[in-house]
Amino acid sequence: MNAFSLDPHFCSGDELRKHLRLLIESSSKIDIATAWVSDSNILKFLISDGIKAHIRMVVGVGGYMTDPVVLKRLGTHPNIALRIHGGPEPPLFHPKLYVFQHQHFHRTLIGSMNFTKAGTMKNIESMFSTNNTNRSAGPEFERYWNSPQVVPFDQFDLKSYEEKRRVKLAAVKAAGAAEVLEEDVAASAESQVEIDILKEGWKAYVQQLFSSENLEGHRRVLAVRKQFIDRDWSKDFTEDELKIMFGLSPYYAFGSLKQLKLNESQFQGGVNIARRKEIGEILNKVSKLQYFQGPIVRGLVEQLIGVPYCKSALATRLLILARPDWFVVVNKKSFEGLKERFGFFVTNEDFKAESYVALLEKIHSQPWFRSPEPEDTAERELWQARVALIDVLVYREKFGSDD
Repeated sequence: MNAFSLDPHFCSGDELRKHLRLLIESSSKIDIATAWVSDSNILKFLISDGIKAHIRMVVGVGGYMTDPVVLKRLGTHPNIALRIHGGPEPPLFHPKLYVFQHQHFHRTLIGSMNFTKAGTMKNIESMFSTNNTNRSAGPEFERYWNSPQVVPFDQFDLKSYEEKRRVKLAAVKAAGAAEVLEEDVAASAESQVEIDILKEGWKAYVQQLFSSENLEGHRRVLAVRKQFIDRDWSKDFTEDELKIMFGLSPYYAFGSLKQLKLNESQFQGGVNIARRKEIGEILNKVSKLQYFQGPIVRGLVEQLIGVPYCKSALATRLLILARPDWFVVVNKKSFEGLKERFGFFVTNEDFKAESYVALLEKIHSQPWFRSPEPEDTAERELWQARVALIDVLVYREKFGSDD
């Protein structure tokens, strides 16, 4: 049966799986309302790089049957908008509605199949597939999507759900009733959601940034970065430029370099024109790079830390002012957090360009870094400074010490 046929038909088994794959692959927009989700080959196909459709999903968590790890995977995926309907207790959210759209077709599947491993691969399911020419399925999905009983994924307490689910499923097993669990539910009973925001998708990362009390101070510094980088580096620093450079109030975010402030004469006056101009030239080259190429970036970092008195804390502060989308600050109050999160030991005392660039390459490999530029204005501002803003999450106050 042609997936785009005008004729309605029932499908199941291998026919259903082939039908789903073709519709997913061919659609520009997909809406799914399902009682439960779990890991499966069809789910992997839906979230694979080759699928470019914009996807909305309304998922239930009734009876703790939905896998929290899969929820996190869906909720942080750049092409998926996920909402959770209701809670684990009755009344349960129980639809199975799949709407596929493209400029040449508009097709709807409705029947018994949940978007689970059992539903898409093992169970005997029956789905009615119809070419929905009058778009009648659309309002039904919108009713679910806009229901007062749904919450966006980023407002759903995933950790609490996971913890309660583990207790419930353990009790079922302890009672000797594990056979009542579907195979994929039992398999995910011991699953654990990783909540390291710096290794998650953009949605999780930006949510953490917006919830931070320190974000405003970092935004204040970044708001003046262009005027600082574009200054005339042959001239002495103004009082405000010194505050930006050394992290003095109100530009204290990203580390306050009070100790270096006492030696500002090392960068001021006619005797230091060559030093200032060298810094300015390096930062200008950094800001104009179109692509992050490790050897080139490493060479520029080596040049910068080779400037007298321009060590790790100051050098990386200057780099984030030039390119906050690429660089992160390394100082006494951030290097430990960076090592814990990314596994690279880049210290402020024994700072090397090679290990710093390796750290940056690791950071640039994370899903939130590789996410497309958001359309939302506020999110776009943070996306354009997404590496520098790691400081919001790893900075650790150490009283009695400067950076």
